[in-house]
Amino acid sequence: MRPDDVVGRWGGDEFVVVCSDVAPGGEGDLRDRLHSAFDEAIVLDGWKYEPSISLGAVRARAGESAEDVLKRADSAMYEAKRRRHRR
Repeated sequence: MRPDDVVGRWGGDEFVVVCSDVAPGGEGDLRDRLHSAFDEAIVLDGWKYEPSISLGAVRARAGESAEDVLKRADSAMYEAKRRRHRR
């Protein structure tokens, strides 16, 4: 993430990343960078873990509350999760 981005835990295994000054259409670049951070397996004490993530990226709309943005992001994440499990 960039130095001014904010990352916070949102429940058990969910996280929220708040980014400002993202160019229109730049959400895809952010998604790609996050996905690539989880591409490699993790080996720990002889065990191999292959992490996977589901990302939902949304852009806040004028006048929209933070709660509404988070609801839309959560819906987008669950849709990404459904698509990933269908493969």
